[in-house]
Formats: sequence, structure tokens, C-alpha cells
Amino acid sequence: MALRITLIIIFATSLSYWHMHNTLRATIFKNLSTYVNLRGKLESEQFLLAERQSTLLRDEFLRRLEAIGDYDPQDEFDQIFVRESDGLIRVRPEINDHRHHATAYLRNDVLLTPDLRRRFFIGWQLMDQWGPMLTNRFFSGFMNMPEQLSINFCPSADWGRSATPETDITIYETVWGSTIEKNPWRLPFWTTVYYDPGATAWMVSRVTPGDYQGRWVVTGGQDVEISDLINRATANPIMEGTWNYIVDTQGNLIAHPDLTAKIAQAGGNLQVNQLGDQRLIEMVKAVLNSKDKNTHTLELPELDIFLGVTQISGPGWYFVTVYPKRLITAQILPTARIFLLVGFATLLLELLIMATILRRRIAIPIAQAVSATEQISHGDFKVRLNSERNDELGILAASVNRMAEEVGERDATLTRQFNELKEAKQIQQEQQKHECIGTLAGGIAHDFNNILSAIIGYTDLAMLREKRDEEWRNDLQEVLNASSRATTLVRQILTVSRRQQHEKVPVFISVIVKEALKLLRATIPSTIEIRQDIIPPAPVLATPGQIHQVVMNLCTNAYQSMMETGGILSVTLEELTLEPTSTLGINLPPGRYALLSVSDTGHGMDEETMSKIFDPYYTTKEHGKGTGLGLAVAQSIIESHNGRITVKSTPDQGAFFRVYLPLTIEEVSTDRINRTPTTPINQGHGIIMVVDDESSLRKLLSQALTLGGYQVDTYANGRDAWKALSHTPHHWDLIITDQTMPEMTGDQLAAKALTIQPDLPIILCSGYSATLKLDQLKTDRISYVEKPLEINELLSLIAKILPAKN
Repeated sequence: MALRITLIIIFATSLSYWHMHNTLRATIFKNLSTYVNLRGKLESEQFLLAERQSTLLRDEFLRRLEAIGDYDPQDEFDQIFVRESDGLIRVRPEINDHRHHATAYLRNDVLLTPDLRRRFFIGWQLMDQWGPMLTNRFFSGFMNMPEQLSINFCPSADWGRSATPETDITIYETVWGSTIEKNPWRLPFWTTVYYDPGATAWMVSRVTPGDYQGRWVVTGGQDVEISDLINRATANPIMEGTWNYIVDTQGNLIAHPDLTAKIAQAGGNLQVNQLGDQRLIEMVKAVLNSKDKNTHTLELPELDIFLGVTQISGPGWYFVTVYPKRLITAQILPTARIFLLVGFATLLLELLIMATILRRRIAIPIAQAVSATEQISHGDFKVRLNSERNDELGILAASVNRMAEEVGERDATLTRQFNELKEAKQIQQEQQKHECIGTLAGGIAHDFNNILSAIIGYTDLAMLREKRDEEWRNDLQEVLNASSRATTLVRQILTVSRRQQHEKVPVFISVIVKEALKLLRATIPSTIEIRQDIIPPAPVLATPGQIHQVVMNLCTNAYQSMMETGGILSVTLEELTLEPTSTLGINLPPGRYALLSVSDTGHGMDEETMSKIFDPYYTTKEHGKGTGLGLAVAQSIIESHNGRITVKSTPDQGAFFRVYLPLTIEEVSTDRINRTPTTPINQGHGIIMVVDDESSLRKLLSQALTLGGYQVDTYANGRDAWKALSHTPHHWDLIITDQTMPEMTGDQLAAKALTIQPDLPIILCSGYSATLKLDQLKTDRISYVEKPLEINELLSLIAKILPAKN
């Protein structure tokens, strides 16, 4: 017996050691990943800021250069700059103050042309204005130009005064790295690490080349001091025994706690392979070869270490924390020794106790305890043992009883949490399903519009060309009628996909209310009765989908207050006239209104709750059962329709909502089921550019417009069309372009075309586009035609446009 207990203790200790080792290892992996991720974000901030500021600097320079045009700022230039005795052009001594203003110098062997003078003046003025912002967190900001011109803002150094006739800025990476030969793609870049003697600090620069009219004219940049980064990386390990290093993507060490001097000797670019340290080489190789470029952890069994790796945004350096595995063993061994000692102490105690226990009857109580634990393991948490005995078996019984209670409580908690998680997952899946359906519907409708355009267009052409067989023309008219019904179906699909603009049209809201109530009846419990009294009022100028949402939100809010007890949901709709002397107190002008009333017999609200129900995210529902946005959204929609919503409620007596919407005298339009027969084409004249990525539509429009007497040039994309426009402006009398195209959208082409020919009329065609922003073009030269195209309507529109131009 003693031998078996000894083996059990050894086994239990070993198992505990293994469990603690794996648990601690998993914890270290998690903490290490969290640590390096936070460090990576912290260290990335200054580099991302430098990238944004250098890009803004370059873009603002090019914008000002474009704005100044051919103007030569000779007088302004002479007020700021002067050629001094050494031949260099610098800021005049009487206004030179590098602590608060930009400095600059131009080599004496450079010819100062009007173009260079313009760029010199713009660059200095921009750097003087933006310099304090650029150096708020950085050592300096600069702009260089290919003609050996350097402009700087650096409170700690006067680069303009320190320059000599022998100063050659082309030896610096910030300049030669910006040349077209070295950087044909004209991309911003980070320099290699270098030591700046003037700043007595390690630096790296963000460089952003700028081209204007096909030539390199400027380079904007920021000098970022990284001495603090190096100190933080080498001096602040996560815990004793760990250490950090930074390496770039080429294997150059940026920071290492033991190699600071060697890195300095190598000018900040120390190749790991040159050190001969095979252990460090393997660490760096593992980081560079890792396929995971995000924050992650690596285990290197051959080196007995863990690596926490994250990438510093900007220069793309890797911040690495090295965690030796021996630290895990050092933490576990003391606990394992205690387990072992406690185990053997327990063994001696058990041997003494056994001599006493064996003299007593223990079989039945132990069997009862075993039976109770088995019942608990099978889910019977109501089992209880007699715990009145004042000995070990009594304690055991009490422990079993307590275990049954605690396990029962935990099981209930886990069951509840599982059900909540399952419900949340179902809701998420349902939301994702609806989102996918909406996206798919929008995409199908968009493509189907192009197909319908071809069907309708070619049918129109066939009817225009054939005038002898009336029966044949009637058959073609039936094709057009079917296509018109398909067009209506496409618009319904786009409405379902929720990707239409919120356009207000005259609608009978009684139809919307009835549709919403029909939908609700299928979803709410049968214990809730729906009563409706719908008296159709005159039309309302509204967005149908938004009115539908208001009705659904109000009714959903009402029936949810009656879920437990049941009740009556009442909905009424009537017409109301507000007189100038009205005392309703709803702050609406006199006139005719549609009055929608929604009431319930639920639990009601007190005054404090009613004062908050329209606040976003305020809800009285349990956590997870409401977002608090329903009534806030409803109020926003109603007020956007120039209406008002009011509420009255008393606790335990339900709530009563009223919605007032102004009526309109406009007539409700209905979609045409059948198309108007195609009529003969009137002959026009003019040269028209057609741009569409669908070859069938290009061919259709070319034939139709040619049949109408026009000359037609077709292009498959906006890029080719713009190229032709820019080479031969004023050649075309009209542009007809699709909106959704690769490389350049229709509205983008229109905007560019109007810059070179402001009076050029443009027709923009689209069945749906998420990128269409006509209001941003701010011009009346653009007309919009909805797909699918109808040839007669298009030709009529062209006939209205071109005579005015001709």
C-alpha cells in the first residue's frame, strides 16, 4: 500500500509539473504576443506620423506650384534671399532665424531660372509656415530639389549658414534615392539608419519624391531621431533574463543590448551574417523567413528560446523579444519540489491515519460517497450525504454535498452561457446571411441591367429598321414589354438590397403600413392581438423604405412590451388638418397631415424613461436584447421628412405613439408595365464619344446613334477615352459614358473632361453604382440616364442637348 501511494505521489507530482509547464508556456506565448504587439504599435506611431506629414508636405508643394502657374515671384524672392560673398544664395541675414524660420541654400554654380525661383520661393514659404508642425515631434523637416537646392526647418541647427560652396547634397540618400534612375516608380521610402553628428543622434529619414509635369521637381521629408527607440528596446526587457533587438528586412541590426558599439562602428547598418554569432544568425533568419508578417510568437527548440515578433510600421523593422525557455523551468522547479515534499509528508500522515481508520467501519460510508460522486457525474446534483458525523467521513460527506452544490451552480451557469452564446451566434449568422443576400441582389441587378440594355436596345433598333411587317413589329413590342417588366423587377431587387439612395417620392403610406402589419403578424406571438383602422390619406412625400422602418420600429417596440402578458397592438392611420390655432403643441406649421398612431397595453413608462427613449443607445431591455437605436432612428427619419413624433405613457397602462407626416399634392407615380411603342428616329448631327466596358452596349449605341445620323467613336474604358480627349479636345460634341467601369468611373471621366472643355455636355448611364456622386461635380452639363437604356428616350435627350450646343 505504501509503495503504491509513493508511486501515486511521484506520478501526481510529474503530472503537475507537466501541467504547470504547459500552462505557463501557453501563458508566456499569450503575454509575449500581447507585449510585442503593444510595443509595435507604440513604436510605429512616430513613423506613421512622419509618413503622413511628408506626403502632405509634398502634395501641398505641388498644389501651390500648380496654383502659381507661370508667375515669376522675382520681387518677393529678392526680399527674402540674397547671394552672399561665397556665391551661395541664402536667407537674408537680417531675417535669418533658424529657431523660428526655415533656412535654405542654393549652390553658387546653379543658374537661377524663373522656374527654379518659383520652386525656391514656394518651398521656403511652405517650410517656413509648416516647419513648427513638422518639428513638433521630429528633429527636422526638409525639402530638396535636383538643382542642389536644400530648404530646412531645424530649431537645433542652421543648415543654411553651415553650407559651403563645396556642400554636395547629392551624396545623401534622401537625394540620390529620389532620382528617377534609382526610384523609377516615384515611391516614398525610408532611408537606412545613419548617425547625424550635428544632432549627435541616430536618425532615419522619410523621403517623398514629387514630380510635376513629368519631371522631378522636389523631395519632401522628415528626419526621425531613433535614439530613444534604441534605448527603449535595449534597456527595458519584459522581465529579467529576456532581451530585445530590432532588425530590418535585410538582416541589418538596428538595436541590440550587447552590440551597440559594433552597430555604431558599422554606421547603423550591421549585417548579422558578418558577426559570426550562429545563435543570433538563426534567430534573425527565423524572423525573416516567417510567413506570418503580423504579430506572432515563434518557438526555436534547437536554441531553447521563444521569440515574440512584431513589425514596426513605416520602415518595416522587426521588434523581437527573446524569452529563454530556462525561465519556465526556473519558475516551475520550486513549486514541483514543494509538491514532492508535501506528497511525501502526506504519505507519512496517511500511514498513521490508516492504522486508525482500518479499525473502524468505513466501507458503507465510502461506498455511499462513491455512489454520490457517480450520481453527480451523471448530472444528479440534488444528491446529499449525511454529514452529521464529526470525523473524516463527515467531512467527506460535507465536501461531496458542497461539491454537488457548486458543480450544479457551475453547470447551470455554463448552460446559460452556452445558450446565450448559441443565440448570439444565430443572430450573427442571420445578419451575415441578410448582408450577403443584399450584396448578391445588388450585384445581380447591376449585371442584369447591362443585359437588359442590350436586349431593349437591339429590339428598338430592329423595330426602327423594319417597317413593313406590322405583325413582326408587334412581336418585337412584346419583347420590349417583357423587358420593361424585367426592369421593374431589377429596381425591386435593388430596393431589397438596400443600396438605393433615399429619394423621396409621393407614396400612399397606407400601403406601407398594411405591408408592415402583415409582416409583423407572422412574427409576433398569437397572445398579442393586432387591431388596425387604416383610412388612406393623401400621398406623403417620403422614402418608402424609411417609412417602412419607422412602422416596424414602433410596432416592434410595442409588441415587445407585451411579450410576457400578451395584449393588444393598435395601429390607426387617418388624415388630420392642423389649424393655426391648434393646441396640440407639436411645433408643426398649419396644414394637412397623415396621422399614424401606434399604441399597446404593455407595461408602460414613467416620466423619466419617456424623457430618454429617443436618446441613441438608451434601452430598458436586458443586455443583448436591444441596441437602443430603434426609437432614435425612427425620430431621425420622421424629422427628416418634416414630421414629428410624440409619446404618452403611464406605468402598467401601455404607451401611445403619434407620428405626423405632411401630405403632398404631388401625384403618386406608377411604373409602366408596357412600353410606349418605338417611334421613328429624327435625324441629328454631331460627333459623339461612347464609353462603356460592355462590348455589346458599345456596339448597340454605335449602331443606334449612327442610325440617328451621328458620327460615333467608342472606347472600352475611361482611361482610353480620357487619353483621346486630352489629345484632341473640342473634337466631340457629346460624351455618353457608363458609370461603373474599371480604372476610371464615369463621373471621374466627366470631371476630368469638364476641366478641359467646360461646355461639353455629358450623359451618364448607370443602373446602380455605389461610387456615383453627381452632386460633387456641381455642374448642369451632366445628364443622368438610368439603365436599361431605351433608344428612343436616349435619342430624344440627345436631340434636346445638341441643338442647344450647335
